[in-house]
Amino acid sequence: MLELRTKQARIFRIEMKVHNPGQQHSVIKQFMAEIKDNVIQKESLRFRCHPEHVGENMAYEFSKTFAYGSKQ
Repeated sequence: MLELRTKQARIFRIEMKVHNPGQQHSVIKQFMAEIKDNVIQKESLRFRCHPEHVGENMAYEFSKTFAYGSKQ
């Protein structure tokens, strides 16, 4: 639990959830393995794009845990 205090003495409590993509079968693991691979590190385009793909896939994985509802 994280507590944040503001100048007006308000306290906000935030619960954080740890998300470990390594515990699930995910394409993120494949991208991370390729980033570590020496052959792919020499291919600059793939090496530069992989962190972007990891970020996109992590955002997708995080969005699965959000509580969605309809607005009226």
